[in-house]
Amino acid sequence: MRRVFWAIGVSEAVRRATRSLPGQVTDPAWRWTPEANLHVTLKYLGETELELEALVAPVRALLPRPALDLELQGTGTFGRPPRVAWVGLGGPGAEPLQALAADLDAVATGLGFEPERRGFTPHLTVARARRGQRPRPLRAPLDAVSFRARDLRLLESRAGQPYATLASLPLGG
Repeated sequence: MRRVFWAIGVSEAVRRATRSLPGQVTDPAWRWTPEANLHVTLKYLGETELELEALVAPVRALLPRPALDLELQGTGTFGRPPRVAWVGLGGPGAEPLQALAADLDAVATGLGFEPERRGFTPHLTVARARRGQRPRPLRAPLDAVSFRARDLRLLESRAGQPYATLASLPLGG
């Protein structure tokens, strides 16, 4: 059984921009995302025994799509008390990113996965609250960084390890 999700990767410039956050926000209640695992989740599938091609083929049918030009836009948190710290995404690719997330949700629902109950908010998860902790909300300045998302990835989550890329589908442009 694999735990998988669809995501886009981030550029080295984005990784550099987010490196300063743990030094700016010294709240020990936050557990920072390892740099190798930074990504933008578009659709979390969860545990599955489906074959790789059964997951990838219907998504491949959604393509081609243009590459997505995105920008880092502010920081914040989800939850009360805060449980996820994020960096927001905007720019000309934000609306097409939302459409891609909705299409991935529809495909996943057709494969038997649970549909999303909340609307998609384009973001990069940079930290999670440590179990039993109540961190302060994340408010930190961040360099304005733009990047182009050129591929859609099916990632596998493995405990204590960097995410493994199971499939990578190119976005055009």
